[in-house]
Amino acid sequence: MVTKTSRRSDPANADVPARILAGAMDVLAETGIGRLTQPQVARAAGVRQSHLTYYFPTRAALLFAVAEHSLQLAAAELERAVAGPAANRGERLVRVIARELADKRRMRMILGIVAASEEDAAIKQALDVFIRKVRAVVGGEAKKLGLAVGAAQIAAFHALALGAGILNLARDNAASRREIAASLRVLLAACGGGVLENSP
Repeated sequence: MVTKTSRRSDPANADVPARILAGAMDVLAETGIGRLTQPQVARAAGVRQSHLTYYFPTRAALLFAVAEHSLQLAAAELERAVAGPAANRGERLVRVIARELADKRRMRMILGIVAASEEDAAIKQALDVFIRKVRAVVGGEAKKLGLAVGAAQIAAFHALALGAGILNLARDNAASRREIAASLRVLLAACGGGVLENSP
């Protein structure tokens, strides 16, 4: 059963798009991409399906809205990790990115969008735009850390980190989650080394 703990009970006072996105994240967490349908998400969000389709007229639109929402949440977490004190900043960053990559909802969403893009050229184009947005966030945070990285390093970091997240989803155990963090430490060291100097 999909929980509704992240949404308000009074629809008149609630932000309907935010409730829909939270409902979609709940569906992804509990049942996976196959059950991410408009009726299922509407039920999880506690809204009429007509409200959902008003904001997100297609499943693809809903998927990309969830992806954008997920990216905003991850970017805010990264910002907090980078903005804190210099001591242990690299390790804080590793913990945040590892937690985000271990989030089953995010990995299921990404795999679902990739699968859908094989059948829909518009989704493939939107996915290309989304990938650029993700890399812009990664590049921005890297600059804040003083890492001298270019487009090729950012692309490699993105691909390898995402791969670690997908492999974790496939195995879903403590060892695979530790492997994400270990891989991130290697990647950060390769990108600039010094970011982990003050970490244990």
